[in-house]
Amino acid sequence: MNWQGFTDSSLALPGEPIPGRFGYRRVPADEYHAFPAVNAGMLKCRTAAEMHAHLTAPHKDTDALTTGTLVHLATLEPEASWQEKFAVADIPINEKTGEPFGEKTKKATKAWEAARLAHPGKIIVTPETFHEYMQECRDLQRALAVNADAMGELANVETEITGIVWHPRWNCWVKWRPDIMPKHCRYLADVKTSSRHVADFGKDVWQFGYHIQAVFYAHCHELLLSRMNLHVGKFTFIVLSKSNESRYPRPAMCRVYDLPMDASLNRGVAAARSALGLPEGFSRVDMFLDSLRQYTAAGCPDDWREIRRCWPAYEHESGERGRWVLED
Repeated sequence: MNWQGFTDSSLALPGEPIPGRFGYRRVPADEYHAFPAVNAGMLKCRTAAEMHAHLTAPHKDTDALTTGTLVHLATLEPEASWQEKFAVADIPINEKTGEPFGEKTKKATKAWEAARLAHPGKIIVTPETFHEYMQECRDLQRALAVNADAMGELANVETEITGIVWHPRWNCWVKWRPDIMPKHCRYLADVKTSSRHVADFGKDVWQFGYHIQAVFYAHCHELLLSRMNLHVGKFTFIVLSKSNESRYPRPAMCRVYDLPMDASLNRGVAAARSALGLPEGFSRVDMFLDSLRQYTAAGCPDDWREIRRCWPAYEHESGERGRWVLED
């Protein structure tokens, strides 16, 4: 991790600018993740300790990530091949369950490690699980195809683009990667997959901090396009919910949600603007930069005690009589 790079305004930007797109760029995913800049994932963290963990913890593939990646390929990059992001590996099968052994089991650890070494940066799947993922992806594609509003949001757009800009107030790099930007540039959109019923997407928004992502993206978009004097009035989510064969079976479904960027209309937006210190005030970015300065000044130590001194959680707070009291 290039810790000093977050506040180094002389860094060369990755990728190539998109002609006529006001500074947006085409950046490969690995280069995007490697570039040291504040992003929405960090700002969903409530403490500096969580921010450090977010930046340093090993990347793990999950079922949700695999399905989401396939859906993004199918909807946003239809010309791309799944082999660009996935690799199929032969993993020993557990005879009792009929499923491949997990990465941490003794019988499959070496097979998983060999697959990751042979295919760095790719999501590793087995032939059996990949078939299941593809079937799930096809179901979600069909749900998308029958929703006219969703298909309309995918017309005449730029997809999988990257914004990187030096923030004049925070004095650091910020980056964001919207799934969809209409050619008129008046708002941004994202495709989300959910295991919940599509009508319960509001619960996902709070659980995964999507309101923070939306407000951060909108703010950065306005900053990059400042010469257009643009005001982003909404952020759009194209939500795809997976089929369910439980007691209350349902097919895959699609719904489009608009999140108004007006704090008086949505308490999630109000909370996100407060967390980001918008339009003024101490923000989670300031919290991150304070810890970053301490950490780099200390020489970026590896000792966990030194790390925690620079990247604290709740150690320096005190509630009533030194403890926090749970309220009804």
